[in-house]
Parts: sequence; structure tokens; C-alpha cells
Amino acid sequence: MKDASREIQQLNDFKYNLRAFLSSARGILFMLRKRYGRMAGFRKWIREIEADPHLRFLRELRDTDIHRKPIEPGYTVTAWSPATSVRSLPDGSAVVTYRSGGSEWRWTFDRHPEMPEDADSDEWAEEWEEENGEAAPSLDVVDVCDDMLAAIEWWVAKTSAQFGQPAAPVPSR
Repeated sequence: MKDASREIQQLNDFKYNLRAFLSSARGILFMLRKRYGRMAGFRKWIREIEADPHLRFLRELRDTDIHRKPIEPGYTVTAWSPATSVRSLPDGSAVVTYRSGGSEWRWTFDRHPEMPEDADSDEWAEEWEEENGEAAPSLDVVDVCDDMLAAIEWWVAKTSAQFGQPAAPVPSR
């Protein structure tokens, strides 16, 4: 029973931390507006920033989480006993399979930032692979959040360089 309550606590901690990340990451863009908003050319610049697919997705997730309903990413969990894998689906249903192994949570979004909102994730992944000759980007929550953070870091450095503020070198993207 202790394992089950620990699993529930980990689930709640993950959701809390994801929500905190989305809000804080979005806050960085608000700070850019506050710092540079009155400078000539910034309004056009912020439109470029907000056109970045990772930052559009961040905005969509954060706005949904704050203004409509808490974000509930899909997940796969391998539980302690019996060893079960549960995959929640966007329609609210779940797929359950039994397998051996320890306890592990794997969180996923039902779509990628570069994926059209109404696209089927499997079809999109197949099209991506055909067009790009490589596997589609990960839907893993941590991978997508890492990409969002890299995009924010890149845009903050570019913005500082563009508007004459001292900044670290622009990281490659």
C-alpha cells in the first residue's frame, strides 16, 4: 500500500511541477514584453517570437491550464504489483497491458508543438518520417519541455542582442 500512495504522490508532484513550469516559462515572455515593450520594433519582434511552434504550444498549454482546465498529459505507468502498463488516451479511455518490471511513469502529450492541432499523432509521425527521413520528434513531456526551454533561451539571447542589452552569446538551436 505504501508503494501505491508513493505512486499517487509522484503523480501529483509531476502534475504540480509541470503546471509550475508552464506558468514560469510563459512568464519569461511576459518579462521580455515588460523589459523591451517600449523599444522601437519590439512589437514586430514579439510576433516572431510567438510564432515559434514550441512557444505557441507553451502558450496554448499554459492558457488551457490556467483559464480552462488543468493539463492532464497522457501517461504510461508500469506499476509494482501486478506489473501493469496503463496508457490514457485523449478521449479519456485507457489501454491496459500486463508486463514484468519495476515502477516507472512515462508522460506524453497527445501532440507535438509542430503538429497541427487536429492531426492524428500516428499519421503525423508517419508523414514526418517520410518527409524528413528520421523519426518524428518525441511526445515525451520532459523532451517537449526541454525543447520549449531551449527555444526560450534562444529567443531571450536573440532579443537581448537585437535590442542592445548585454547578453551571453546566442546558443545554437
